[in-house]
Amino acid sequence: MKFSSYIRLNTLKSKMMYGLIPAITFLIVIGLFSILSLTSSTLTENLSNSLKTISNIAAEAVESGLQFGDKPTISEVLGNYTSDDNISFIYVQDQYGAEYFKYRKAGLKEIINLDPSYMAQISGEIFASKEVVVNNKIIGKVIVGLSLEKKDQLMASVRTSLIVLSILGIASLFFLINYISNKVSRPIRKITYIAKDISRGIVDKNIDIERDDEIGELANAFKKLLISIRFKTEMADKIANGDFNVNTRGIQEEDILGNSMVQMRDRISDLMDDVQQLVNAMAEGNLSFRVDSNKHSGQYREIIDNINAALDVLIAPINNAAACIERIANGDLPESIEGNFAGDLQTLKNNLEVCVNRIDALVTDARTLADAATAGNLDIRAEVSRHKGKYRLIVEGLNNTVEAVTKPVEEVIKVLEDVADGNLSSAMKGDYKGYHARLKNAVNRTIVSLNEILVQVAVSVDQVANGSSQVSESSQAVSGGA
Repeated sequence: MKFSSYIRLNTLKSKMMYGLIPAITFLIVIGLFSILSLTSSTLTENLSNSLKTISNIAAEAVESGLQFGDKPTISEVLGNYTSDDNISFIYVQDQYGAEYFKYRKAGLKEIINLDPSYMAQISGEIFASKEVVVNNKIIGKVIVGLSLEKKDQLMASVRTSLIVLSILGIASLFFLINYISNKVSRPIRKITYIAKDISRGIVDKNIDIERDDEIGELANAFKKLLISIRFKTEMADKIANGDFNVNTRGIQEEDILGNSMVQMRDRISDLMDDVQQLVNAMAEGNLSFRVDSNKHSGQYREIIDNINAALDVLIAPINNAAACIERIANGDLPESIEGNFAGDLQTLKNNLEVCVNRIDALVTDARTLADAATAGNLDIRAEVSRHKGKYRLIVEGLNNTVEAVTKPVEEVIKVLEDVADGNLSSAMKGDYKGYHARLKNAVNRTIVSLNEILVQVAVSVDQVANGSSQVSESSQAVSGGA
């Protein structure tokens, strides 16, 4: 385990480690000092009681010696006490203050003042005095001192033991809390990482925590949450891709998000149905059809309203163009295209105006040819170069028509002029069809007939001339015979 995991104070494990351990350590230290203080007090109290008992026994032991002033007896009686390492001082005096016995443990500082207040200031020892009373008369006093060295050694040993036990306890507590915190924090950390992934939209993670405690319940709850989110993610993905055939059987009544997605699917589906109705109506040429936007709400209503408005904007110039085309079809060429044609629709308007202008040019040239023909001016032709496409073909056809009409007429005029000039051998030689062929044949037959008549006239004239000559000769003969 990395050390850095222990110094992050914002984790549950760190809070347990750095919250519980110092608190428990503090309590252990307080308890340690309390135990030491209580132990020290108890030992001191026991020693004080023991000291009182010893002083009472010593007072009884030296009673007879003090009565008879027998110092050797006192020394012999108290000799057993001096062999005890715990006893540091014994002093016996009579009622007059005369010293009968004195013992001071080797190595300790001599006591030069028996005043209780002075002796109470001597460290490492405690003292008790007992008056020796016989027949209600004080005959002396025994002062006994006990060394606290062993008590201090015992307290030091106890202190060391408690400190060691405390350290071991704190270390054990550390590892125990670390173990417990790991058992708690690791699955929570894992769940937290997955929750962060979910917040970023990553839902392909799995929770592999199998426990029977509250952490297991939390993990199971997150597993169900992941399954629900994945289900709704798949729904959203299908709806986003236009697939409205999604399974909604797993959505509970209280599932706000799931029901909202179902409503979204239904409303988008309704929107698409209405758009399809508009498309079908346009495909059928029903340009006046519109969808009722009141059955939609919010932005969906705005979409339908905007589509209807867009169709209105689009179809208005189309209707104007249709009316214009109808007028053109009826031979009524408008001087200008009315209406607002915005954007690409301006191209429609421009093309309509070009169409009107070219038809007008075609009509103008046709009228010019007609007027010229009516006026007998058969050499007038329309300017083909200012027309394009089929309009040029029409103008070329008109010119060809005039040419076809004019050519036989011109030849007729030429032939008649020749005939008028006496050239009866002239004839129409062009290759004509239909009425023009009939005209040719009629003119040529006329000339032939005229030639035949003229020949007959000439013969008749000759005959008349010959008859006149014979008459004249006969007259002259008659005249000479007379």
